[in-house]
Amino acid sequence: MDDFENDNDADDNQFLSNVEDGDYFSAGGNGGGGGVEFITGRQKGVDVVKELKVLCLEHEKGSSLENLAIELNSFKFSQNASYVDCNHAAVLACYELVESARGGKSVGVAGGVGLLKKELASWSALFKKLSPRVDDQIGVIIGLEAICTMGEGLGQVLGGQGFRFLLQICFDDLEILSEESITAWAEKRKGGEGGEEVLKMFGMETVVEFLEWMAESEEESSDEEEEND
Repeated sequence: MDDFENDNDADDNQFLSNVEDGDYFSAGGNGGGGGVEFITGRQKGVDVVKELKVLCLEHEKGSSLENLAIELNSFKFSQNASYVDCNHAAVLACYELVESARGGKSVGVAGGVGLLKKELASWSALFKKLSPRVDDQIGVIIGLEAICTMGEGLGQVLGGQGFRFLLQICFDDLEILSEESITAWAEKRKGGEGGEEVLKMFGMETVVEFLEWMAESEEESSDEEEEND
């Protein structure tokens, strides 16, 4: 099992509660959601990510995302889940909303990325509320992996190329992923943690090129800061 262990959550925002030790998530299995093995919580038989996704989909468009964050946090606490699970579920909810609105209309990689980017952008405040720590952001990447390894619908259209563009968008444009979270995720994948489809996509040239670009950009930024000191 591919586990990223989480410590206790910091209650930096008043509506975020502390959780017990042992929060975790699992990715890369053969379960639903495009190669993601879902986690059950304390209540036997509960598909935590699926239930969190349902809460997201039931959220009324235009109403406060903070209220949704409170709902997700409450369910997370009751099932001993994690913010990684919450972010994972929210990304899957964004995908389902895009698929519903698309109505089967044919799109290419660029069109699919554009549709999902727009939906993710409208939820960006939620992702930030659900990421009191850097590692919590990894749930966003796990959600993107699940979408792009589905092998059907828009997920099939996106594939590895779409995954690479979505990673950059979430990092560079929407700022819901940090370099630290992407690096932590990449180290796990480099170590072989994850299912076959996930690892295959991780090894694609387009994904490798993005990770190299990100590392080079950070190195250049560090050099510029040192020169200005």
